[in-house]
Amino acid sequence: MKTFLIGRGLVIKWQEATLEFVHREPDALVFRDVLTNAISVFPEAEFWNSFRARTLQVIEAISTPTQLTYEEGAEDSPHGVQQTLHQLPEKWQEDVDRKAKYIAALFRLGISRGQRGQMQTVLHKIAKQIGDEDVPPAPSTVGKWMSDVEKANGDISVTVSGFATRERRKSTGPAHEELIQESISHHYLTRERRSKTASHSGYLRDLKTENRARAAASRDLLIPVSYSTYVRRIEELPKYDVAVSRYGAQIARRRFNMIEGHLPASHPLDYVEIDHTVVNLYVVDDESFMPLGRPWLTAIKDRFSKMLLGLFLSFTGPSVQSVFGALRHSLEGHHLATRLWPDIENPWASSGLGATYVSDRGSDFLAIMYRMAIRALGAEYQYCERRTPWHKASIERFFQTVETTFFESIAGKTFRSLAERGDYDPAKTAVVRFSVLVYLIHKWAADFHNASPDRMTGARPIDLWNEGIVIAPPSLPANLDQLDVVLGNTCTGRISHEGLRYGTMTYADRYLRDLMGHVGPGARVTFSVPPNDLGYAYVFDPRHKINVPVANTRPEYASGLSLFQHQWLKKICREKYKEVNVDRLIEVRGEISDRVREELQAKSVRSKERLARLAGINSHAVLSGEARTILDPFGLPGNPQPSQTTSPVSVSDVRRPSWRLV
Repeated sequence: MKTFLIGRGLVIKWQEATLEFVHREPDALVFRDVLTNAISVFPEAEFWNSFRARTLQVIEAISTPTQLTYEEGAEDSPHGVQQTLHQLPEKWQEDVDRKAKYIAALFRLGISRGQRGQMQTVLHKIAKQIGDEDVPPAPSTVGKWMSDVEKANGDISVTVSGFATRERRKSTGPAHEELIQESISHHYLTRERRSKTASHSGYLRDLKTENRARAAASRDLLIPVSYSTYVRRIEELPKYDVAVSRYGAQIARRRFNMIEGHLPASHPLDYVEIDHTVVNLYVVDDESFMPLGRPWLTAIKDRFSKMLLGLFLSFTGPSVQSVFGALRHSLEGHHLATRLWPDIENPWASSGLGATYVSDRGSDFLAIMYRMAIRALGAEYQYCERRTPWHKASIERFFQTVETTFFESIAGKTFRSLAERGDYDPAKTAVVRFSVLVYLIHKWAADFHNASPDRMTGARPIDLWNEGIVIAPPSLPANLDQLDVVLGNTCTGRISHEGLRYGTMTYADRYLRDLMGHVGPGARVTFSVPPNDLGYAYVFDPRHKINVPVANTRPEYASGLSLFQHQWLKKICREKYKEVNVDRLIEVRGEISDRVREELQAKSVRSKERLARLAGINSHAVLSGEARTILDPFGLPGNPQPSQTTSPVSVSDVRRPSWRLV
């Protein structure tokens, strides 16, 4: 995945103008128009808001002391995002992961790509450490991998095997290729609908005629291609054009019609640590004020500066989606929080892509989906040894700090064991609404955690971060739409007249219909579905090597619906109607109030946690201004403007936090 840095060489497209970064001022970024040299000053908040709204585009460019080179017309290319590693077959994903492990191990040992003798002595040891059962690669092979990655500025995707995306090259010359295509037109693309065998025989006759003419002119004779090569040339043609030529336009339109509609770190982000913990605090629903139970907190922390990079609060529990939620928060920046809550005094400036993500060996971190997402982002992952939490001591200390300085001061705090809890009932004393908790933890992170001196060194995380990024600026994703692909559920499916099916749902539009005209009905394609919004899917177009958003044909059902909500509705639909289709699911969604009422009347807090997860109550929704409640789990989320959002502190029974800095 392509990234960018706030520094020299950054080029953006904004309001039809191409601008080059000049320098940074306090709370502002200065750009120069590459054509007119006019200076534009962006307040940082405006820059990030425009970037998130996709009205500001990052352009790939190369800056030298004498010139600036960038790609003209990039904005005119087909709308979509590039293919990512996790869209390859799993076999090739594992192959890339294996190569990356060898490169990382050699890097840690300080062995460069030219030290082949030293490589020879350690490759077998590395293979044993990483569990590679194959014969270790030769030093020359690993050196080539390292060279390719170095030339690509660390992009591991350059090591993808050529067999993964192999395209056959035409061995025939231009004249012979022209003869083959004319033969296909004369013999195969006709209303007589000759077979491929008969067409190939016609090609051989045409070739004999051509070779007699060549012999008379003392020119080299053409060597006939095989039947399989001839058939491949036919298969490469757009299927819709073939159908028009052989069956006529009316039949072709009917066939191709698609229903549309409905280690110690040396600088910031060198090593970042990620983990989950259950919050020892009971929270209540924003609307009903019913206790929801204890949410889970997923956090990402920078090892060098101790700055908090990102977090995700939800009732989902440890999962790949929780990790992805925290990753997204760490990569999109924290300007939404300062817009929503102006009383956050200190800027939360830490965001960016880590070089290595350190975690334990939980099933979510071992999943190939997580590993390939990290690779696709252009980063490494690293696991701690079992039962060695001190290998990610920074995040472990962070959770302890949250426990002792943040949750201690809030009513509704619970305890880790029944012995500690005694007769204290946290559910009865819980007064903090979930949105207030999200606000408080953002304010705590910015105004206390990031601004508090370390007890051992006396250095503040925010100072270490600001000093470090001067030497090593943070890398940021150049295309936010790419995050939807990288952090989505990747699947494969066949294109049909209905479109592209994903379970009981279908995706289709004119772009997909055009793609089907090229690859043919029944062709298998790769697509990625954002788990928090089934209203669209990113379909990989092999023609342009990009992912293009395709709408769900039933937006009245799927728009804004999460995968978890969809699966819950399917379960109820099977119980009630013994069948599952979108119309039945819409009926169930409209009749869900009775089931929700039963859950609300249940005494178990677990039932409220299920409803909170069903309603998608999480920190991302709060930051996006979406009002979510267990009273209406499937209500369409609103998007109030920041100025319309009342500060949570004024409507919450929360006393002045004891951790506030004076």
